[in-house]
Amino acid sequence: MKGQLISSGSFANINHETWKYNGEHIHVMKVTGPINRAHRVPFYYLTLKTNPSSDYFIILDNQRGHEDDFSYDDMITISDILLEAGIKRIYGAIITRESGYENILKLARAVAKLKTLESHTVYCENMTEAENYIHARIEIAIKNR
Repeated sequence: MKGQLISSGSFANINHETWKYNGEHIHVMKVTGPINRAHRVPFYYLTLKTNPSSDYFIILDNQRGHEDDFSYDDMITISDILLEAGIKRIYGAIITRESGYENILKLARAVAKLKTLESHTVYCENMTEAENYIHARIEIAIKNR
């Protein structure tokens, strides 16, 4: 990953890192077991404490294909947490083997629109593709300020 590692740790079924790149933070959530809302919420609260702008950059790495329970209500909860922290735009790269995840992304984009949260989240094949996408989005976000 380009940038400087500024924090890392773990929660139940999640290892996480935050990298500083061009003044922004890239939050990496590596799934190590089945996850749901109870696993995600502490990650978001922790990373939002130090997020430097109204943009939120995240890579969700579930290459091992662990069960990922992410419902409509979960999406509403995460959107509310992001908005309460002052986030206006979320840029995400999802790495997963779950065949139905594109449908989850479509629903997540619709929820974000409903909540007036600008969402740019894509499915990626591997970590290199995810990193390149996020780095490019940071460059674009900086130019648009």
